Amino acid sequence: MNTFKIFFAIAVSTLLISSCKEVGTVVDLGKSKPLGLLLDTAYLEAVQAPETKMILIEEFTGVRCLNCPQGHAELRSLKQTYPGRLIGISLHSNIQSEVYAYSKEELKSAIAQKIEEYLLYPGYKPNGAIDRVNFSGAQSLCNDYLDWATLLPQRLSAATPVNISLTPTFNATSGELLIDVKAHYTQAQTEPNKLSLFLVEDSIITAQLQPNNTVDTNYIHNEIVRESFSDTLGDKLNHDLKRGTTVQRVYKVNVSGKNYEYKHLKVLAFIHRYATTKEILQAKEVEIEN
Repeated sequence: MNTFKIFFAIAVSTLLISSCKEVGTVVDLGKSKPLGLLLDTAYLEAVQAPETKMILIEEFTGVRCLNCPQGHAELRSLKQTYPGRLIGISLHSNIQSEVYAYSKEELKSAIAQKIEEYLLYPGYKPNGAIDRVNFSGAQSLCNDYLDWATLLPQRLSAATPVNISLTPTFNATSGELLIDVKAHYTQAQTEPNKLSLFLVEDSIITAQLQPNNTVDTNYIHNEIVRESFSDTLGDKLNHDLKRGTTVQRVYKVNVSGKNYEYKHLKVLAFIHRYATTKEILQAKEVEIEN
């Protein structure tokens, strides 16, 4: 199915939904629309049952960080301990991320650096934010990887006020990726929310410093943030987020010609606050190819 047909089908389905339900604010997608955003609308429907909370760990790491492989191992271990409850992403910000002469890939990104500055670098790696919650009252939202196992269970019982539906449609020939995101509010939100949308890649092989001070030139890096389809710090949801509201956004991007392994690509979406707190309310991750 080509892009026009896909977008037409989405547009028709949206019209059908809005024809039988109360219509929310439809945002003008004029010159100020985010790059790649095709549709931004909202409508009321029957309130859904709340989803189970998915927890997001944003791990800050680097290829020249001596202890960072231990952070990677801890993230893997926690995902095994809490199957279906935890999403992890690895962010290679500027510190300790300079490539080696024999590196096969550049993992450092401006995206990682901007997020690290937003969450406030704690002065060491590896570290990571858990749902962007401030557990300690410290200025930084990032926690030592040795503390993740203690802090993470505190989020297991957290209720989420928003359900996320994430549907990618991918054309491997053209590299065109259509992402349909629906955020359904089971509880009203008085504080503004944002949507963040990232492309994540697994199984990237490139050099990594090891705790014994050797360099593994064939180290497998997983959950690497490659691109941001929204603004790096999220796109504001310009709607009245009352109970029963579904916000729908459709993005179109092209991922061809960037040396990605399509079979290892995933899309991550999460809804978060940004005014009085930066808490992540819900997250969802799906592969672009099944």
